[in-house]
Amino acid sequence: MGKALAYKFDKKGFEIYPVLKNEVALVNKVCDYVIFYPHKERLFVFLCELKTTNITGSSKQVQATEIFASCLVKIAQMYLNFRVFNVEYRSLIFSTRTIKSITNNKMKQPYLEYPNGLKHKHLRAGEICQLDSHCY
Repeated sequence: MGKALAYKFDKKGFEIYPVLKNEVALVNKVCDYVIFYPHKERLFVFLCELKTTNITGSSKQVQATEIFASCLVKIAQMYLNFRVFNVEYRSLIFSTRTIKSITNNKMKQPYLEYPNGLKHKHLRAGEICQLDSHCY
């Protein structure tokens, strides 16, 4: 287990793209948390969404947040002399919903993929989540 940097973007009144506020519906919807986690020569960017039983809309939120997080990584590499890593984005959707695709937070389970290629999995809310077990 290593060091991680976590951001909470999903705050009331926070807009990632304020210029597009009224022009594009849902453009400012983002994940609850983004965790930047270096692990074995790779930088994993975990896009974490917290849901209760209704996970509707979570796919668009994590995909929009992936674009924003990618921009942050590129800015850090360009302006902050940030070490260049192989960057891998993973979506972790935590839910209390009872569905077959929810996996145990401690076990390596295969990721599913959205049409844009973003790997994701649903995890049971309320359990400890070790990031190392999701770095594959």
